[in-house]
Amino acid sequence: MVRRDGRPPIALGSQWLRTRQAALYLNLSCRTLEKLRSSGGGPAYRKVGGTVLYRR
Repeated sequence: MVRRDGRPPIALGSQWLRTRQAALYLNLSCRTLEKLRSSGGGPAYRKVGGTVLYRR
């Protein structure tokens, strides 16, 4: 399966979540996570290329 943007989906058993997946997991909006990232708060994340990943 390939997403509309051409990237493969994150596997269900993966320890990493993209922003939308992390927002659903944490019951927050994507925008809230983005604001927390820019202000230096929120959950720890890594940037791989242009993709933001959160550890599950």
